[in-house]
Amino acid sequence: MTESHVEQQVQARIAAARRRTEDMRRQRAELAAARKRGLAQRHAQKLRNLEQRRREVIVNFRDWLGQRSRRVALYGIWAATSGTWATAEELHTELHQARVDIRECTHLAAAKDAWLAATEQWEHDCVDCGTDSTDERYMVLHDVWAAAGMCPFGFLCIGCLEQRLGRRLRPDDFLEVLLNTDPGYQRSERLTDRLSTATVGQSTTVQPNRGGMTTVPKDQL
Repeated sequence: MTESHVEQQVQARIAAARRRTEDMRRQRAELAAARKRGLAQRHAQKLRNLEQRRREVIVNFRDWLGQRSRRVALYGIWAATSGTWATAEELHTELHQARVDIRECTHLAAAKDAWLAATEQWEHDCVDCGTDSTDERYMVLHDVWAAAGMCPFGFLCIGCLEQRLGRRLRPDDFLEVLLNTDPGYQRSERLTDRLSTATVGQSTTVQPNRGGMTTVPKDQL
């Protein structure tokens, strides 16, 4: 028994309606995907534009010192230092060619931190291996830092400091300061391990510095 002409038309209309429904569903999915891609691209471009504008307003370290030389006499002296230096590291090299002053290195480290904060940057790159060691900020005794051949200006990750010392760090190598004891600071697994027992308080005066820090004995202040 064959289908009547009317039944054939009904089936054809049902099939056409299904095709239209599928086509509309596919078009909606394609539009949604295109919209998502477009939003992602616009967001990425927005981030690139913001980063570009941020970089355009960043002042190099030498110019920053010059802008503040009227308020901080030491900044004026540094800004007038001869040479083509533009970064704090290059200035540090220039200063060391003439003299090595632990207090000057400490102040230079603090000045670099102020510049980084003013330009909304931050860095904790180990001077030996170059890795980002943001989670390995600590303060050790002056004698420990000096034994590693470091001055207050500079940062070493735990691994490179131990390699320079030729031994594993002990809890009594660290100062009893908030940077070492406050649980609110982010710390790597190995730094936490080295600080695993109570640190020993010291009578030295703490001078803030970047990353792996040191102290200045009172007789050098």
